[in-house]
Amino acid sequence: KAAVAASGIVVNNLIILGGGRCVWDDYAQVRHNMHDIMAINDIGMHIPEPLSHWYSNDAAMLPKWAACRRYSGRGQLHTNNGAGVGVQEGIRVWDFVNGNSAINACLVGLSLGYKEIVMCGVPLDGSGWYFSPPWERSGYDNNYELDIWRKYRVEFAGRVKFISGLVKELLNGANDY
Repeated sequence: KAAVAASGIVVNNLIILGGGRCVWDDYAQVRHNMHDIMAINDIGMHIPEPLSHWYSNDAAMLPKWAACRRYSGRGQLHTNNGAGVGVQEGIRVWDFVNGNSAINACLVGLSLGYKEIVMCGVPLDGSGWYFSPPWERSGYDNNYELDIWRKYRVEFAGRVKFISGLVKELLNGANDY
C-alpha cells in the first residue's frame, strides 16, 4: 500500500535524513523527486521542507528537538518501545528495538507502506556529524553497526537505498544513486 501525504496525494517514496556530515550533499541529489520526508534525531530542526515523520530512539529528546524546529511542518513523531517510560503523548511508539535510529526509521517507513526509502546522511563511515568540524569523526564506523544492517539485507533489498557511505556499499549493489 502507498502512503498518503497530507495533501491527499499518494506518495510511494520516503527520504530519510540522518545527521551525517554528508546529509546536505546526499539530499541535494534527490530533493526534487516526489517524496515524503522523515528526519532522524536533531537534524529535523534544520530541514527547510515540511516533515511527514520524525523518528528517534531517544523519546525524551524528540519533543525537545521538535519544539526547537525553525520551520513549519514537524510531522508525526515516532519512537520505539525501548524508549522507556514517560513517552510524551502524541508520539507513536513502535514495537521494535533493532539498533540505531536509522535502522528503526527504515522499519517505520516500511511499516507505514512506503515502497522506496532513500537514506541521506547515514554513511556509517565515521565521517562526522552535520554540525561537527571537519577534523572530528563520529563513532558510527564499526562492524557492530554494519552487522545490524547486514541482518536486514534481504528485507531492505530493492526498497532501501543509500546515497553514500559504507551501508551503500553493503546494501545497494546495482543502484541508480
